[in-house]
Amino acid sequence: MNAGEKRGQVEGDDQIGDNGRALAGPIVINRNQHELSLERREGGLTTNFHPARYTKKGALFLRCEGADLMQDYLKTAIAAARAAGKIIRDRFGDGKSLSVRHKGRIDLVTEVDLACETELRARILDDWPEHAILGEEGGHLGDSQAPLWIVDPLDGTRSFAHGYPFVSVSVALEIEGQVVVGVVYDPLRDELFQAVRSGGAFLNDVPIHASFTETLDQALLVTGFPYHLAEFDSSALFGLFRDYVINSGGIRRDGSAAIDFCYIACGRLDGYWEFFLHPWDAAAGALIAQEAGAVVTNLAGEPYDIRVAEVLASNPHIHSAMIGTAAPYLADMRKLLVG
Repeated sequence: MNAGEKRGQVEGDDQIGDNGRALAGPIVINRNQHELSLERREGGLTTNFHPARYTKKGALFLRCEGADLMQDYLKTAIAAARAAGKIIRDRFGDGKSLSVRHKGRIDLVTEVDLACETELRARILDDWPEHAILGEEGGHLGDSQAPLWIVDPLDGTRSFAHGYPFVSVSVALEIEGQVVVGVVYDPLRDELFQAVRSGGAFLNDVPIHASFTETLDQALLVTGFPYHLAEFDSSALFGLFRDYVINSGGIRRDGSAAIDFCYIACGRLDGYWEFFLHPWDAAAGALIAQEAGAVVTNLAGEPYDIRVAEVLASNPHIHSAMIGTAAPYLADMRKLLVG
């Protein structure tokens, strides 16, 4: 917290306390949707807080902008991800009694997806009731101008339904178009990946870094494929897959984009590419990979946008080679995104 900044609590707009002590002097509270400012009129000291947090009881808590606030956001993300992860862990391997419905010919959703998203929404909104949430199952809830939590309650639903142990919970926070907090939790291995923008990346509180593999032919890659491959001409997608197989040291496909990003971040894998991702697939993992020193772009090497459905993430040494390998297929692949 910077010098001169205070953390306070307002009850009915008429009392402000600093760690339980009253602040001296008259206080002016200016509000808009994104910022509160407090002014102590003696001396003209102005302190800005961004954004506000409202409790369920209606008390207003003013949180300082910066590292202190980011840690509050991170704590919420971790607690929510662990709570959803417990639901997954408790139900894993319970396939015979699992309620499943299909969202498409192959894509499916289980009662556990829904229970996990309900848990995530409840925990996040309990801490930050003025924020918005975008979830894979429940869509967008809240003010379009508010800080946005982007959640995937169970990344790897088909794996979960089959008892294949490669699933995760993904929780990210986006403020004014920038993802600032990311948490991915693998409840079956009790591995929690986390990052705050400009704060590095961690696995179970230990710093992590992308791999140092120097050439594509020695790199271990990972990818995913969309569920609706049968609905379009997928020759460009498979052409690129073939070329990566030929030119790399091997390819894996395990069905959780969030974990794929995190394995890039901690050096278990060297490069990752995929088409047809959604924001909830990528928001948390992409930040974690970037904070671990990976390069995250689109397949042309341009800045990555979580709302554009293509991604390339790798250690810095092989990124150019992966871009070059994708180049002959990119135009045809991008036609699929608008087709």
